[in-house]
Amino acid sequence: MLITPDFLNAVSDYRFLLERRYSLKNILKIVADRYKLNSIQRSFLYRGITSKDLALKRKSKLITEKQTTGAIMHVDLYNVLLTVNSYLKGKPV
Repeated sequence: MLITPDFLNAVSDYRFLLERRYSLKNILKIVADRYKLNSIQRSFLYRGITSKDLALKRKSKLITEKQTTGAIMHVDLYNVLLTVNSYLKGKPV
């Protein structure tokens, strides 16, 4: 199981340290080692948890469906293929 009480505690600690602008690499090592996270859980932390400031910055870039009407859109197919591949292998996506 990926979402364990230890994982949730790790998320809390990871975000706490992110908010104080510690080095991402160091935070990941310290927190993941502390809670003995496996490689998938470590990846979830690194790729899925961010600071509030960065989350708000990303959210501000969201557009509505109406704004895409008639627009040319480019899709990063490489990342789409990686996601589909992980899904087909039964990995979490």
